Amino acid sequence: MQKNKIKILLFIGALIFGFGFYYLAEAAAPSIYVSPATLTKNVGEMFDISVGVNPNGNKVCVVEGKLILDKLFCRTVKVEEGLLAQSSPSCEDLYFLIGIPGCTTSDKTLFTVTVKAGSARMATANFTRIDIIGEGVSISSAFSGGSYTLISPISPPPPCNCTEWSDWQLGDCEVRGCSPIQRLQTRTRTCTPSGCDIESESQCIEDSTCLPVKEEIIPPEEKIAEEGLASLLLASLGEIGETPWMAIIVVFCIIGLVIIGIREWELAQKKKKKIS
Repeated sequence: MQKNKIKILLFIGALIFGFGFYYLAEAAAPSIYVSPATLTKNVGEMFDISVGVNPNGNKVCVVEGKLILDKLFCRTVKVEEGLLAQSSPSCEDLYFLIGIPGCTTSDKTLFTVTVKAGSARMATANFTRIDIIGEGVSISSAFSGGSYTLISPISPPPPCNCTEWSDWQLGDCEVRGCSPIQRLQTRTRTCTPSGCDIESESQCIEDSTCLPVKEEIIPPEEKIAEEGLASLLLASLGEIGETPWMAIIVVFCIIGLVIIGIREWELAQKKKKKIS
């Protein structure tokens, strides 16, 4: 019974040790990466992506794989100096097979790709067919890609250019908020682009000509006198040839009409002075 317990404990310990060693090995595996891993760029902008290897303490001698670009357009590729490129990557084919003289145990950049940002969306740089080789043996196929946010640049608004203001133009009285004794004035100008600034202004100004013309009321006694004299004159004209005294009446009527006419003329002159 005691032996069985020992066997079970040994078996569990072996499992724990095995899994621990496996995950430790996985965690320390060499990997290929792109740098920077994340970035935000404007559509149409150029930027560089570097491809490197992280040995994670292992000895790395050869790296093989292919870089895959999505929404990014390759412009140039440059392999780092001192490396032995059996198959150099190009914009037509980003497959690479690169040897590292003397191998390496430290982080190393393999090549740099200059790319142009495509349309506004999420772009990526990833790998396929990765094989990291140590001293004659494949030791890893791990990699980490990059993700890039591409945005449309916001264009600045065009400059606003306006002509000089026109002279003030007179409008109507008592319109668009003007009082009964005010006249509207407006002026304009032209701006490019249209509507980028104020193109019309208005104001109300005092104007005595906006006042309504008052009709002069003739006093009743003057009106009656005028009408009476005119009627009497017309009636007398029919009989002027019959009696001498009728001619005298006509003369007095004419004199009266002349006096009334002078009075009317004086009132008209006073009215003009008030308006002006």
